[in-house]
Amino acid sequence: MDELEVLGPIIISIMAAAYRQYIRNKRKRRTHWIKPWIKRRDKYGAHHALLKELEIEDIETYRNFVRMSKENFDELLSLVSPMIKKKDTIMRESITAAERLSLTLRYLASGDSYPSLSYLFRIPISTLSQIIPETCAAIYTCLKNEYMKVLYHFICINYCKFIKRCEQS
Repeated sequence: MDELEVLGPIIISIMAAAYRQYIRNKRKRRTHWIKPWIKRRDKYGAHHALLKELEIEDIETYRNFVRMSKENFDELLSLVSPMIKKKDTIMRESITAAERLSLTLRYLASGDSYPSLSYLFRIPISTLSQIIPETCAAIYTCLKNEYMKVLYHFICINYCKFIKRCEQS
């Protein structure tokens, strides 16, 4: 009788553990490395579909979308491209430097949320959260020497004008 009293809780514990394992194994397994709708980025993503169309058909809307002309976009792309482009791997093709830049410019221009940009560009949110800061840092690195001088000069001129006006008052 003592053995049955001891074996009862042990058997129940083993059955509970086996049931938990069964439930874990029963959960839906991930079947895709990349979601199918994201795989179609090259065909339907905003960079490959919408921007290419706007570039050809409606330059004003293109300007509104990325807040710069195609020429300025290409110039900025040539500056930041070495810093933001990634290599293709055996498993997948990387997101191009042009896609990265257009995504970042759209984010800066519109302030859209990451989920919204994810659907528009067909890039996962986790990837967006890496691309946007990297590209912003690259833009800053490339442009800081040239444009910080302009800003400094602008501030100095306006500060001097402000001081003169204060003295005249």
